[in-house]
Amino acid sequence: MSGPVNRDITWLLGPDGPLAAWPDYELRPGQLSMAQEVTKALQEHSTTVIEAGTGIGKTLAYLLPALLSSKKTMVSTGLKNLQDQIFYKDLDFIRKYFGHDFHVALIKGRENYLCLRKFRYHSRNINLLTEQKHPKAYEAFDGWFKETIDGDLSTLPLAARGLFGPSELTSPSVACHGQKCQYQEDCFLTALRRRAQAADIILVNHHLFISYLAIHGTTDNLGQYLPSCDALIFDEAHLLESIATDHFGYYLRPGELKTLSETMANVFEKYPELRDHSDKIQSLNLIDERLTEMFNGSDQESELYPVNCPDNDELQDLLYSLSKLAAGLRQLLSVLKEDNVNEEVEILKSQLEDLQASAQALAMA
Repeated sequence: MSGPVNRDITWLLGPDGPLAAWPDYELRPGQLSMAQEVTKALQEHSTTVIEAGTGIGKTLAYLLPALLSSKKTMVSTGLKNLQDQIFYKDLDFIRKYFGHDFHVALIKGRENYLCLRKFRYHSRNINLLTEQKHPKAYEAFDGWFKETIDGDLSTLPLAARGLFGPSELTSPSVACHGQKCQYQEDCFLTALRRRAQAADIILVNHHLFISYLAIHGTTDNLGQYLPSCDALIFDEAHLLESIATDHFGYYLRPGELKTLSETMANVFEKYPELRDHSDKIQSLNLIDERLTEMFNGSDQESELYPVNCPDNDELQDLLYSLSKLAAGLRQLLSVLKEDNVNEEVEILKSQLEDLQASAQALAMA
């Protein structure tokens, strides 16, 4: 950054700094103290944990030191609305009062961005009848599509949100065509990845960060559009524990197997070469029924292997059988001809892979 932001943090947040021009300025000792601690941690390449109460002004207290440090900094928030607040409000405030020579990338999960391939495919179904029947929705979507820079569906006008279903506009990672996609050069996620590589500040949320960390195992390579960074700041860090547990833990949710078996049945019906293996879907249903009985259909967390419980051996055998069954089902889907496989199959294969890993891990717990 250039200009007055090159001064030290004490001056920047003090009564003689740029904030003095702000009509609502008031000296906040807690904010200054926090900013000094963040500055020290960045300079010393150390870790610091700070608890700041409401009204401290914590966002400025960590954003300004990060920008002053010239380190590529990733800021992770607990909720997406705080991401938006920082991007659209707080950083604009910094540009206005402290300088403007920095770049920011706002990154959410891929389910938040328009997939051009899916959109082009499904937009063929928006015929003249649809355009005449829902003219306001059609006009609103068309206007947004022509103006959007990042394809962020949260900015889609309310009037246009019923025109397409969510699955018609976004593409999960297992269904993304990547470099093979004909829209690769115009892809919003590809452009986002470029912006992230060049950004000084990268704004993510805990769910996105932890999910990529769970996949790649290191902050040096978070893959796709999350680049490596020099510094990492967690805002609302108290939410990290439960989010990390969800992503790094293994679990079976109530109803998960039933939903999976229903999806499997639909897929098996579509592919003649799979119809002779419907007994495997029945096996999945039987395991689901027995697990439901063992845990009384509860949707609460339960102790997996209670001490001296006579059902422990049976539960372990069921989980091993489930893992083996999931692997077998995935193998069946893998032999389908690639040019005959749709997105539903790719998603199902990914779900079966996760089920196999979870059942195996829980059986060995």
